[in-house]
Amino acid sequence: MKARTINIIILVVIFISCKNKTTGSEQVDNKQTSELKENIEPEFITQPGSTELKPESTDKIPEFLAAKYSRVYEYNGTDSRQLIGINFIAKDSIGYYLISESLPCDTEYHGKAFNQNYGLDPEIDEDEDGISYPAFQYSDNLQDHVIYIRVALDSSKVKIEYTGKEADGTDCVPNTLSIMERIK
Repeated sequence: MKARTINIIILVVIFISCKNKTTGSEQVDNKQTSELKENIEPEFITQPGSTELKPESTDKIPEFLAAKYSRVYEYNGTDSRQLIGINFIAKDSIGYYLISESLPCDTEYHGKAFNQNYGLDPEIDEDEDGISYPAFQYSDNLQDHVIYIRVALDSSKVKIEYTGKEADGTDCVPNTLSIMERIK
């Protein structure tokens, strides 16, 4: 009986020591994997129908934009940043939330925009490189301003246009010169 108990204890000790060796090697592998991940370049994502690679944004998308909107676009310049989240509600309308961060102020716009030319061919826009692309225009006509959201047909980019109805104007308007690239 004593010999049997000793054999069981020896087997348990061997089993535990083998398990500890496996765990140790797994920890080394995990450490090496995490070190490799730190040295990898930023991720690149591709847009459907696009052959161009875009680096993923280095700034985080606000949680509510990522959670509530199916598409998020960003422009990140040296002196300004602009984000817009878009949901396609119907064939002729979108829900949006636009955040414009620039000096001297940050502004937010949100609402529902409509395609006034639904059923017609898309309009043609031009990017910074002079390359043409088809786009649909959605507008949100508010009391003191109109926001136009021009979405590329392949949903890879967005351009904002803004028209203030007041004559005096303000510096706190969205960036209308730059094209925003899709990041989600």
